[in-house]
Parts: sequence; structure tokens; C-alpha cells
Amino acid sequence: MMEFDETRSNYEKIKADISKLTERNVDIMAVTKNQPVEAINFAINELGISYIGENRVQELVDKYDKIVFPKD
Repeated sequence: MMEFDETRSNYEKIKADISKLTERNVDIMAVTKNQPVEAINFAINELGISYIGENRVQELVDKYDKIVFPKD
């Protein structure tokens, strides 16, 4: 998924920065404002992000049925 290399790189940098600041487990919330569903699915399924934030209800309604959540 070459188109999401920057997303993966940014996520890894954020995790590294957090680990320099604390040894505690920190959950990361991805903000999906103006992001396509493909990017959200990548964050959930490839990066393992469990918390997604969307501040516009209509955007969430439009995207929700297209989001692929992992099966537990």
C-alpha cells in the first residue's frame, strides 16, 4: 500500500515520540476529518488503530458502512 507510506511513517514517528516520553501504554486516536475511507481502513487494519475520531456527523454517516472493522 504505497499510497499510505506517509501515514505509516507518521504513525511510527508518533509512537516513537511517545515512547521517549513515557513507558506507559498510550492509546492513539486517529482523526479522520476529510480522510477517505481507504485511509481509515488502512489505519484500522494495517496500523492497528482502535480509536477513530470524526467531528462531522454527516461524514461519519457517509463513511461508516464502508469501514472494515477487524473481526475479533
